[in-house]
Amino acid sequence: MSDMKRKRISIENTLHKRQEFGIDEYDDHIELGRLLSVNTELVEIPESIEGKPITAIVDACFFDCADVKKVIIPEGIVSIGAQAFALCRGLTEMIVPDSVTEIGHHAFRDCKGLKKVILSKNLKVLPIGLFAFCYLHEPEIILPEGLEVIERGAFWSAGHFDLVIPDSVKEIGVGAFYWGPHPITKLPEDKGWHLMWPYGEKVVSAEAEGRITDLRYLEGKCMLHEVTFESGIKNSVYPCDYLDKIVLFSDVDNQQCMQNDIESCWETQKEVEMAYKIRDAYHRGLIEVK
Repeated sequence: MSDMKRKRISIENTLHKRQEFGIDEYDDHIELGRLLSVNTELVEIPESIEGKPITAIVDACFFDCADVKKVIIPEGIVSIGAQAFALCRGLTEMIVPDSVTEIGHHAFRDCKGLKKVILSKNLKVLPIGLFAFCYLHEPEIILPEGLEVIERGAFWSAGHFDLVIPDSVKEIGVGAFYWGPHPITKLPEDKGWHLMWPYGEKVVSAEAEGRITDLRYLEGKCMLHEVTFESGIKNSVYPCDYLDKIVLFSDVDNQQCMQNDIESCWETQKEVEMAYKIRDAYHRGLIEVK
């Protein structure tokens, strides 16, 4: 493995403003580590520094750089790290060059000022939470032909707008468009695109295995989980039916995740008792399912 040196460098952009970066320097390439300048609106990433090509923008490189409005990324960058531009709320445009083949999770989350995004033609996967919590209004977002997977939550709360999905896309994850855009696609519509976990997960009830096929709101923090079995459809009330072990997740990790979620949402005995009252009211037909 080549040695890495962490350095601080300063270069001018075309407006003659100083740009200061932390970089990770390797024997044959450089990775951009962190923008250190303040009050910088235009960032121009150079193709190389001291003869060595810049190949990556690392995790959180521009995290919470609120002053940045535009970043020019050169050809030669092959990867953009997780949360690389997260909370860059002044960022209005993002053109990702075709040399980029990988973008990390939540790379553009909370970038609420984006008006135009053109992604690399060589991207195959849009990762988890890529545009989460952006709340965009009629942006121009161009997804590349050749894209194959849109992972869960990629556009979670990204805003309400139409989004053209390339015909090359083969898989869209649960909650990809939860409180997000309306997808225009030839894929068969799946309501799970607009829902959240644990939609689609396998559960066991009375020794029969089924799958959660819908999530609806009851009251308070209680939800109704529709479970489809071979024998038909049954509804379970979250959290009560899980606490009573009427319903269990087939996957051990999912079961633990649900248990953790219940413990964090229903911390007191009074809150748990209220959940059971809501379940009772539902079974008596006193609550309208939303």
